[in-house]
Amino acid sequence: MRILTVLISFLFSYYGYAQSNLKLETISTPQKYLYNNFTTEDGLPSNETFCVFQDSRGYIWIGTDRGLVKYDGYEFKTYTTLDGLIDNVILAITEDSKGNIWYTGLNNFGIGYIDPDMVFHKYKHQNKILEGAKKVTSSIKHFNEIYFDVDNLILSNNKYGHLVLNNKGELIKAHLKPEVDTKTNIIDYNYFKCIYVLKGIHKYDSNIDNRANLRNSVYDNDKLLGDYTRQNIKERYPSIVYKDSLQVIYDGYKRIEVKNNKIKVTDLPNLTYAIQLSENLFLYSINKSHDKQSKIYLSNSVDISKPKTKILEGPRITKAILDDNQGLWLVSLRHGIFYFPSLNSKVTDNTDPIETMIPFKQGVMYGTINKTYYFNKKTKEINKLRECPDLSILYESIYNINFSNLFEVKDEWGISRYKGYYLIKEDSLLYIPYGDAYLKRKLKNNKYYCEKVKQNITDIKDIYCFKEDSCLFASLDGVYIYNGLKTVKLRYIPEKRIDDIEFLENNNMLLYTIWGEGLYIYYKDSTIAFTEKNGLFSNTINQLYIDESNTVWVATNKGINTLQIEGDQFRIHKVLGASKIIKSPNVLQLYVEDSIMYIGTDKGINIFDLKSEQRIRQQKFPIKITSVGVNNMISSNKNLKHLNYDENNLTFSFIGISPGKLSNIHYKYRLKGLSEDWIYTIERKATFLKVEPGKYKFELEAEDEFGNWICLNNPIELYIDQPIWLKWWFITGAVSIILLFTGGILYYYISNLKKEKAFLENEQLLSGELNESRQKALSSQLNPHFVFNSLNSIQNFILTKRTELSSDYLSMFSKLMRFVFENSKKLYVPLSDEIEALRLYLNLEQVRHNNKFKYTIESIQINPLEVLIPSLLIQPMIENAIWHGLLHKKEDNRLLEVKFYNKDKFLYIEVCDNGGGRSRSRPRPKFIQKQKSSGVELTKQRLNLLSLSTGLETSFKIIDLFDDNKLPCGTCVKISIPLILLNSDK
Repeated sequence: MRILTVLISFLFSYYGYAQSNLKLETISTPQKYLYNNFTTEDGLPSNETFCVFQDSRGYIWIGTDRGLVKYDGYEFKTYTTLDGLIDNVILAITEDSKGNIWYTGLNNFGIGYIDPDMVFHKYKHQNKILEGAKKVTSSIKHFNEIYFDVDNLILSNNKYGHLVLNNKGELIKAHLKPEVDTKTNIIDYNYFKCIYVLKGIHKYDSNIDNRANLRNSVYDNDKLLGDYTRQNIKERYPSIVYKDSLQVIYDGYKRIEVKNNKIKVTDLPNLTYAIQLSENLFLYSINKSHDKQSKIYLSNSVDISKPKTKILEGPRITKAILDDNQGLWLVSLRHGIFYFPSLNSKVTDNTDPIETMIPFKQGVMYGTINKTYYFNKKTKEINKLRECPDLSILYESIYNINFSNLFEVKDEWGISRYKGYYLIKEDSLLYIPYGDAYLKRKLKNNKYYCEKVKQNITDIKDIYCFKEDSCLFASLDGVYIYNGLKTVKLRYIPEKRIDDIEFLENNNMLLYTIWGEGLYIYYKDSTIAFTEKNGLFSNTINQLYIDESNTVWVATNKGINTLQIEGDQFRIHKVLGASKIIKSPNVLQLYVEDSIMYIGTDKGINIFDLKSEQRIRQQKFPIKITSVGVNNMISSNKNLKHLNYDENNLTFSFIGISPGKLSNIHYKYRLKGLSEDWIYTIERKATFLKVEPGKYKFELEAEDEFGNWICLNNPIELYIDQPIWLKWWFITGAVSIILLFTGGILYYYISNLKKEKAFLENEQLLSGELNESRQKALSSQLNPHFVFNSLNSIQNFILTKRTELSSDYLSMFSKLMRFVFENSKKLYVPLSDEIEALRLYLNLEQVRHNNKFKYTIESIQINPLEVLIPSLLIQPMIENAIWHGLLHKKEDNRLLEVKFYNKDKFLYIEVCDNGGGRSRSRPRPKFIQKQKSSGVELTKQRLNLLSLSTGLETSFKIIDLFDDNKLPCGTCVKISIPLILLNSDK
């Protein structure tokens, strides 16, 4: 216990030593709130501004002497009488329950409003205002306050009084007094439980409207609390602030307290004007009489004498509001608009880059390239150091530091510049990078011992020590580890420029940054990378800082991230990005203590209360769809519920209203139903072309300055209808009509086919019957011819008295005639029957001609019983061969050859004789000269009919035969007909 007490005393003595050894200037450097001054250079039409108002949609409205201005965080849009305003000098602005923006002008009680569709209107009861005002005063020409109480319109003039009109424009109340009456009445109006001053009073009532805290209303009431005499009435008009049961009226040089119906009047040394910003925040503007310069203060008290903070000096402020994100807006008469994005961020006038930041228990020392300052955490004062601090003060610092640039201190060699250090506090050891070596400094018995340890390392950038002579070194080509004896390069770290190195001993994690490539963690034999792709504001990291809860703070050139480590889980959070609440997003040095952030940027230092800021930033900035275009035509949301199929080119224009954002807002959007992927952009327009029919939802998010993604409250849903020809009822009807039409055509076609088939079948049947009858007729033509010849022969036998021969002949003839008569009834007969008939015929012809010729009949590779042939087809050819060929030959070797054979599904028939041939012209016997043969022509006709009935070709050829001397030696007839079998299976 005694050792602990001694140690604590020792540490406290060193803290006191550190404070006392810092040679500080007596004059402190003032802190101030960070603000933007918007003037004509930023887009305002004039620097003379009269009022400011934030509407329910988030837009900031500013009244100037040259028009009404609308600010959306990107640009100032000015509206004038050319756009529809009734006056270009705007004195007051408010909003009604329907979202209409009302305003008052300077001339002739000008009152108008702008509806949510940005259509300009003039107040329709303007004439009743003129009538009501003329009844009570002739001096008033305008109103510089306007607001609504339920349905009543209240118009106020700070100098003369007010009017109250209902929604029909009827004058309900009027309380106006001439300016010459300097006596001022204080009235208690019990309905609102508020105190009013007769001549235009500012009142605060949080129950009426939480956004518009400034109220101006006076009502007639019989209860008079008291009165007082005004001074310098032309300079200031009464203003009232309220807290708990105390109301305070600031009327120029007087302070009037009203509590429990008692009045206390106190004189003030300066001209004072008060504005109540919220229930516990008040703004005071103080200046001397006729002085154009003012000092603006913020306070949590209604008493101007209580502690307050000066936030601005110079301009005369007329109106002020807090916006939804607690940003403060001030309007001035000659200096434009002053915008304070946060009341939790303070800066100094110094704008040089902050190169070093060393935290102590009682304060923070920070330095630029040639100046060093000390911030006292208790007094909140900042003092400049008169001379370089002693190196010994580093022993009292809270944690090890890696500077982004050189830091000057006094040591035994004079003034030295170091780039960082690592402190082992319990051993009073200090390690300082020193080029390719490091300085090991130890405090022992109030004496400093220094040792320069050479390392074979190129340019040591940072040091982390586990214990004495056990350190990690970050360098230009990787990370090295030193155990007191030798230095070894870590092979699992890339050979790149390593700027910062940290080690979490409880988690056994090595953290390091690669210049321009992000943050890396070596853990469990693997490396985890954190870059812009997974949440960092930037890959360029200026500093790592690990607080007591093991939260890793990452300072980048585009903002501040944190890395939360919970077991094996790593989560990157965006803390503060491109925001106007800090001087610059390029954070060079960072220290965090109890949610107070000490931020060193390239434009100076910020002291920022992160917890308070996050608490008031629960109200997310609004995101609005400004217009929706369908085929380049603006459409309302209602019309999007049902779009035609050809209304499929969509354009969504949108805006995120965040005046506190330093750079362009980042958006992401998607058309759900078309794609699930987000599209990232800084543009404020999304276009989709040739969208297919279907249901869609346009989703939109915007990123605020803290890295939070804010969703569009009401995503736009739309439906693109299908074309008529793709709708089910049209398709069903069309298919039905097509089916009916097709069925009708098919029915008609099939009916016609059936009729045509029946017609063809009938025609074919008739044609077959006709061919059959024609063939039978031709066959019947053969029979008389043959019979005539045979009877002639029989007659010749009888006349020549060859009775026996005529008997035999008649017997053969009768047998032949029986074959002829039987086969004449058939179109086709078996070849065997035809051959038998031919033999009978040839035998008869041999008998008739005294056996003057011989004949042969052959059937080659054919079964005569299976083959069909038209009856008596070749009998005329045989008759011609005998009569016109063989009987003309003088020699006795007369021969007739008949052959039957098949080839390629055809039956071939040859009838050849060795007679005189067709070319010889010889006189015929007298008994045959009178005969006229028509057998050849009949045979050709029969073959033609056979071809027509079967659809197959037939042929008929007569070939003249010649001997070696080219003399005629006979005739050969060749016939081919389709091969017809008795059994179709063969």
